[in-house]
Amino acid sequence: MKSIIISFLLFASVASLDAHDRQWQSGIWRDASEETRVGAFMPIGASTIPLDQTFQTITIDGLDGLTDVAKFPVGLMGHRLPVVINDPVQFAVEKDWLFVQIRPGKDERCRILSRIRR
Repeated sequence: MKSIIISFLLFASVASLDAHDRQWQSGIWRDASEETRVGAFMPIGASTIPLDQTFQTITIDGLDGLTDVAKFPVGLMGHRLPVVINDPVQFAVEKDWLFVQIRPGKDERCRILSRIRR
């Protein structure tokens, strides 16, 4: 039992260290749009039904002179990023991923589509 608790605490501390290790930047929300695609098909018995996949495309102007355009998959429950155009936003860029800080300690990961120098 002690080994389970210790391994859980170790995992929790490593996960929280990763989130706090990001290089957070300030930026401004510039745009948000949604797009729905019919892509995959899910088998139901002997037939298949199409699955709609919705993405939220966001644009953030960073204070470093770069504009980031990223895609966020909207979940089955309709979870979207809380975008307010022209409001400030905290974000971090790591490889092909953009992390948007929703509130301190809570961030969402988006796939970067492009980075444009202004």
